[in-house]
Amino acid sequence: MSTPASQSNVYVFMGVCGCGKTTISQQLKTAIEKKYHGKICVTQIDGDDLHPAQNKKKMQHGIALTDKDRRPWLYAIGRAIRSHQPLLLKSGQRHLLFIACSALKYSYREILRAHDAKLTFVMLDGSYSLIERRLKQRNHEFMSNALLRSQFETLEYPNQKYAENDVIVQRIDASMQTIIQQLMPKIVRHNPANDVTHWRATIRICSILCEYKR
Repeated sequence: MSTPASQSNVYVFMGVCGCGKTTISQQLKTAIEKKYHGKICVTQIDGDDLHPAQNKKKMQHGIALTDKDRRPWLYAIGRAIRSHQPLLLKSGQRHLLFIACSALKYSYREILRAHDAKLTFVMLDGSYSLIERRLKQRNHEFMSNALLRSQFETLEYPNQKYAENDVIVQRIDASMQTIIQQLMPKIVRHNPANDVTHWRATIRICSILCEYKR
């Protein structure tokens, strides 16, 4: 199965802590590889694993990360995207890259876009009360429940202040089976080249990169 050059192959599953980024991307990977065995292969990366030790320590103590804290983390995710480009462009089998990354702010998403202009974000959207209940039912290596309020305050919801036509919004107030069934066709058939506005001005991207390199 050849991969059209215009096809989106990098998907960043974004949202606040507890929205299911890792779980949903893992479940979707399993479902896609089962249904499209031999035609589509998926690599899944948990962005939390790429956090510097100092960031993990701060989050363990319930301390919210600053933009400066997130800078090396976002660039580490960008390097992961670039390192997978040879696989994503390989002919004969479509290879998808799923990355679980909060990407809460527009500026964070712009940094990731600079590493792959055709990547797509999957916004996992749920209410504060729903996600708070889920967080209370799980244990996380370093993410504290106390950080949820801070993450909701930091979140810049896609398409509110800036037009972001490379975002798939998925509600998470349904069963896992329903979420996977709804997402699979959007991922497998998604072609961002159909959206003229998907090709973003490089001036904005460069300005964000310059700001973060200061």
